[in-house]
Parts: sequence; structure tokens; C-alpha cells
Amino acid sequence: MRMLKCFLGLFLLFTLVSCGTTVISLDTNKTGYSIYSNGKFIGTDKAYITRNGWPKKITITVEDVKGVEVTKQIAKRRITFGTILFSIIPYPNYISIIFNWKYDRNINITIPQQQSGKSSWDNDEKKSPWD
Repeated sequence: MRMLKCFLGLFLLFTLVSCGTTVISLDTNKTGYSIYSNGKFIGTDKAYITRNGWPKKITITVEDVKGVEVTKQIAKRRITFGTILFSIIPYPNYISIIFNWKYDRNINITIPQQQSGKSSWDNDEKKSPWD
């Protein structure tokens, strides 16, 4: 019975350590931006992805209301100190090292300032008497 309690306790601890989500937020005061992860739509203005799992790299793409790509960022899962600690101390459980790589808790994406209007070269008005 004691062995079962110990096993369930470790299982619960492993489960609590391994769950969670990563928040992808945009650093802008405008709204209506679409967020994609590897081409798959995951949210508007704010998105959530599973934090833990296999070692993985994703490309986060942000598009404006018109569907034009505004910015792109790559995020990678990494192994953390807590993962190593909880996989070695209770009982050598190397499976958690394989499955418990993590993204950062928050991924903030800065939206670059957009130019207002056309370039001065695109303007048709005369700039000098020789035009």
C-alpha cells in the first residue's frame, strides 16, 4: 500500500510539473491581428499553446486585418532545471526528460510601427517646376 501511495504521489507531482500553457501576446495597442503557429490559426491578438512536450521549434506568424504578414518569430522548447531535478531526484525517470521540454511562459511579439500612407516616391504631385 505504501508503494502505491508513493507511486501515486510521484505521478501527481510529475503531472503537476508537466502541465501548462504558453501565452503568446502582442506588444501593440491595436487589435485585429491574427496569430498563426506553423501556418495554423491559433488566435486573435492573444493565443495559447501547450507549453510542454517533445523538443520542438515553431514559427509564429502575425498577420494584420488585411491578411498581410506583419512579423514572424521562432520559439523553441528547452529543457529546464526543474525538469532535470524532478526526473533524477525521486527516482531516475528519464522519460520526463524526453517529454518535458518547455516553451517560455510568455512569448511577447513586438509589432513594428507601420508607415502611414505611401512613400514620397509614389506621390504624383509635382515637387519642382521641372516635373
